[in-house]
Amino acid sequence: MTPNQYVKAITRHVTCSKAKKKEIKLQLLSDMNASLEGGEVLENIISRMGKPADIAREFNENLSEEELMKYQKSKRFRFFGVIAVILIIILFLASILLWLMPWASGTHSSASQTEIDTKTEEVITLLNENDFDTLSNLSTKEMVPYLTKDYIDKARNGISDNWGEYKSLGKIYSQEILQKGKHYTVVQVNASYENISVTYTITFDQDMNLAGLYMK
Repeated sequence: MTPNQYVKAITRHVTCSKAKKKEIKLQLLSDMNASLEGGEVLENIISRMGKPADIAREFNENLSEEELMKYQKSKRFRFFGVIAVILIIILFLASILLWLMPWASGTHSSASQTEIDTKTEEVITLLNENDFDTLSNLSTKEMVPYLTKDYIDKARNGISDNWGEYKSLGKIYSQEILQKGKHYTVVQVNASYENISVTYTITFDQDMNLAGLYMK
């Protein structure tokens, strides 16, 4: 332990203003440095002075009423300051979530569950066959740049570099959402391959064009 660490351990428990703490710290360090310069080893100095908590208690017992009031006032300011910061962060995050969060939108899509299932199976079949030209024709213009073999292969390799042959598709779950004023159908389904199981999250716009694709 260094003199600075020892003194910091003391002032941490002293219930006074910052200015008073600084004064106490300078006083203690000055006394310790004088003893060190006089040839006394640090361990003996610390042993002679005593435990930081005991020294802090002595300082607290001798503090004036004014110092105690300053400490209580600064403590209240710190408490309410922390609360204010937390509230600001919560409000900020809440506003972001409200802007980004997809909300259930009711029955704005005319697609039936059968149509959703058929479209989902078609998208996954085209992906498995690497038929990106056909897939692009079934997608929004924003999705087309991402429907290339290089891009999809990178996504696949991020999961595994050896999927094996396609085996089967699990139950298809879908939910209609409203995001940024637009209606979408989000589908999630597990697909089994020879060496891996992949979860697809597929988004269709209100015209059932492919608008989003995520796999994990």
